[in-house]
Amino acid sequence: MRKAIAFLTVFVMSISLFAQTDVAKYGDKGAPEVRIPQTWNSNNNRTEDFLLVLTDSYGDGWDGAYMDVLVNGTLVYDDITVASGSSAEFTLAVDDGDIVQTAYTSGSYEGEHSYAFYDNNGTLVASDGPSPSAGIEFTVSITTDVPGCMTATACNYSADATADDGSCCLTNCTTIAMGGGSYISETSWEITDAAGNIIASGAGTTSSEFSCFDDGDYTVTAADSYGDGWNGNFLTVTDDDGTVYLSFEVTSAAGGK
Repeated sequence: MRKAIAFLTVFVMSISLFAQTDVAKYGDKGAPEVRIPQTWNSNNNRTEDFLLVLTDSYGDGWDGAYMDVLVNGTLVYDDITVASGSSAEFTLAVDDGDIVQTAYTSGSYEGEHSYAFYDNNGTLVASDGPSPSAGIEFTVSITTDVPGCMTATACNYSADATADDGSCCLTNCTTIAMGGGSYISETSWEITDAAGNIIASGAGTTSSEFSCFDDGDYTVTAADSYGDGWNGNFLTVTDDDGTVYLSFEVTSAAGGK
């Protein structure tokens, strides 16, 4: 029998010292620069395809930023970017042991930009951002195993799993999601348990992640760095049966703590 999860919400509002009150946000930068990715031929002899996802949290492209991707020192993607919208996806053919490198050139509004590599099983293997560095490097590791929970009594049991990844949840399976509005780069939040331990947190980006909650009471602390509320963004916690434990936003009317 599951016990309902209870959430206490704490609102924290702060005003940016650099906030402009007389100029519309993004009003002076004009339309985002459009870059067309260079075409390249994938190596069909490679073992697996990894997925590269470029993300812009504001939804207006990468504001002049772009990136190169190299495999074993060979350039395979040149000047890729999010030309417009919230994301762009690229497939990367790789083999076990390959060295993948990125070379990132920054643009404007870097707090909106991030990117991530996912392996052939959809597992995150490397990422950078918001405000990516000049580049990252990782070594490809390919497995034919399908990771997941193999305990049949768990609420997140996966019949397709061939390798237990330690994720089995025997209490409350939930999805914590953040997003749906604009200016998400200004938002931050965290969920703590009764002992003050941080269970989940996020800042400046959309997200949707699995989380296993023990029975008990939890506190949500949230902030908006610009001081004008979350602009339509919501933090939600939903269980695997569709029960909504939390649907929460910071509004401009909320002040103090």
